[in-house]
Amino acid sequence: KTKSGFKTCPMAGICAGACYAQSGTFNYPNVVNAYEWRFNMTQSDKFIEEMSKEIVKALNKHQGKKLMIRIHDSGDFYSLEYFLRWARIMQQFPQVKFYAYTKMVEMFKAIKTDLPSNFILIYSFGGLQDHLIDRSKDRHSFVFADAMELKRSKYIDASKNDLLATGKNHRIGLVYHHPKKFENTGWSKL
Repeated sequence: KTKSGFKTCPMAGICAGACYAQSGTFNYPNVVNAYEWRFNMTQSDKFIEEMSKEIVKALNKHQGKKLMIRIHDSGDFYSLEYFLRWARIMQQFPQVKFYAYTKMVEMFKAIKTDLPSNFILIYSFGGLQDHLIDRSKDRHSFVFADAMELKRSKYIDASKNDLLATGKNHRIGLVYHHPKKFENTGWSKL
């Protein structure tokens, strides 16, 4: 949530009880203020222009290299309007790959047009709309208690290298890492 209480991850479910973005360094005043500024920017008329400038800077810095941008390290596409802003940005940069985790399953499944071809969407279990995720077809992520359980379930381990989430395997596993014990979270009940 923002300082004002706006839910930046409106479909969060059991994951909210052990959300890493609500603990540790995320609680430092300077970090809280930085995220607040970023959220406010997403609602600004200058958002698309400012993000585009930042992407151009990154392209210039990494000339000749492929650029992959993860949208959000916490929070989500809190509205269709917000996602459509990102879609306009993606269309401006077809040479850049974008990817994001989301719990906004219903919203994305209701989008009638194709998503940008340079966008990889990953449904994230732990939200209020988990029942809409088709494990056999949808690219999705699931949190496991440990790496052995993850491998037994035939998920790719993206815990240390998040870019693996963009590969061929649509089953993305993440090993739980939070001070709160796994057994004391809702994750153990999924």
